[in-house]
Amino acid sequence: MTHNFDFYRTLASRLDIPGKQIKMIRKNDAREIIFEKGGYLKSFIKWIRDSEDDKDFFALIPFVRNLIEYTSSQIDKDSNYIKLTSCLHMKEYTKTIHIQDISKIFDSVFGTERKKKKIEKDNSKLYFQAIYNIAEEIYNDKDHNHIELQNKIILSMAIRLKAEEWMLNKLNLNKLNQEFKSEKNQTRELYDATKKELSDDEKRVIQKVLMITPENIHINSFMFEPILDTSLDHLCTLFGESQNLN
Repeated sequence: MTHNFDFYRTLASRLDIPGKQIKMIRKNDAREIIFEKGGYLKSFIKWIRDSEDDKDFFALIPFVRNLIEYTSSQIDKDSNYIKLTSCLHMKEYTKTIHIQDISKIFDSVFGTERKKKKIEKDNSKLYFQAIYNIAEEIYNDKDHNHIELQNKIILSMAIRLKAEEWMLNKLNLNKLNQEFKSEKNQTRELYDATKKELSDDEKRVIQKVLMITPENIHINSFMFEPILDTSLDHLCTLFGESQNLN
């Protein structure tokens, strides 16, 4: 048994352990330990890049953003980086981004010969509606995979977008024809700007958003550990709470 994800992958490959013997464990709400089928023995990014599953389209976004961050000399002026940042935070143009806009960025990073996801066939679909819809599907699926990283990444992204959208509405900047300017950590800065107006229950929800949703999802597989450790049940609960903010 190990808590280190890199060590887990190394053991599985070097010792040639049969796949059916590789397990991941989790605790349910009754604190019972449940053994789930193990996975993620190969490159996670390559795997989700080459699949045709719509979930993997959304899960790729933070990783591609990080790739651009590491390879671009001026990320503050890189239009692709800025656009993908607007997929992870509620920015001025978030609600106008189409799936095809993200698809073009993926092509520029991975090449046009990459396998396309099913969702990329509908060029008219808006990103923010699509990610909310797929997060809803995960939330409502009673048999959802508790280990699958894609579920956790998508829920985390949708939760943060919903929370930021709600806080921006609290600030009422649209009526003032103003845009919220974030210096570094937009979710935290929005909370600081709105917390005087929030009830104790609302503060509790936003504080959970700040603590549970990953602020950055890094390429380094070591950084998968916080996501693996995060309970999908907790994320589903927080997604429901973020929907109920009014």
